Amino acid sequence: MGALTYVATMDDFSRFRNGRSVSKYFGLTPTRHDSGEKVGRNGKITKAGDTTVRKAVVEGLASLPNYNKAQKWLPKGCEVSAAVEAEACLCNSRNVDRYRALTKAGKRKNVAKVAVASELVRQMWAIGNIVREELEQG
Repeated sequence: MGALTYVATMDDFSRFRNGRSVSKYFGLTPTRHDSGEKVGRNGKITKAGDTTVRKAVVEGLASLPNYNKAQKWLPKGCEVSAAVEAEACLCNSRNVDRYRALTKAGKRKNVAKVAVASELVRQMWAIGNIVREELEQG
């Protein structure tokens, strides 16, 4: 459901220059508090942009602590290219590792989920661009 909401909202993946701008668009980047000698302190997320996608992605990560590395098989007719599958597998393991590292470092579970969600929308954008390029070529 989160992926469908994401794709419907994104419309055209080429309208963003990089993953950071996608994360900003969905309000998953931290606010900055800089004043005088205190520089580089991050605050809460901006919550700008589409709330539906932001909520769907964060709630979709609710099962992240129980992640099972066993490969899931797609139904017939839903095959993806090897490049997309490899990138998706890499992203899954990277997200799980990031979540576990953040919680082990003492971050609250929801804070860790939002941090991973910020990376996840960037990864979804990158995979969307791979698919777009494949469709344009063939």
